[in-house]
Amino acid sequence: MKKCKEILEKEQKAGIKDKSLLFTICDLLCNLKCCYQWVMIAVSIILTLSLFYGMDLSDCRVEKMSNLYLSVFSCTIGISIAAYAIIIGLSPDAIDKTELATYKCKPFHVICASMIFNGIIQLLTILSVFVFLYTNYRFCFYLSTFLSSLSILQMLDILFQLLALRTFKYGLK
Repeated sequence: MKKCKEILEKEQKAGIKDKSLLFTICDLLCNLKCCYQWVMIAVSIILTLSLFYGMDLSDCRVEKMSNLYLSVFSCTIGISIAAYAIIIGLSPDAIDKTELATYKCKPFHVICASMIFNGIIQLLTILSVFVFLYTNYRFCFYLSTFLSSLSILQMLDILFQLLALRTFKYGLK
């Protein structure tokens, strides 16, 4: 993450206005709260392992769970895109109030990066379910379960970030 930040700063100082995929990925990684991401990944691994340890995974149950993942995350990706559009559609005045110079990570950028990252996780969940349903490869089912639990934890994190964004905008009352 530090290397990405250095690359972005060096390009900005040189006047390079790179809008390539590498620039976009670096910008995304620079604005994510990596410590929280690692915690959520660890909790997701624990949840996934405990689910598989204590559950009878017959082929019928696995297929039902996969279909459930597919229907749930197809809907949540739409909701996430709509929520992101609302956040992006905020007036410039509302965004300016959140961009306080005293903070290293600006809240608006952090929440946008978190929402995009969560959308990517949701798309990977859907993709891994499709791969499982067509290949019946169990690892893809385990991967989709891990990704779905990670996505749910990230949705909680995004909700708390929205609360923090409100706090930055309106203050504590």
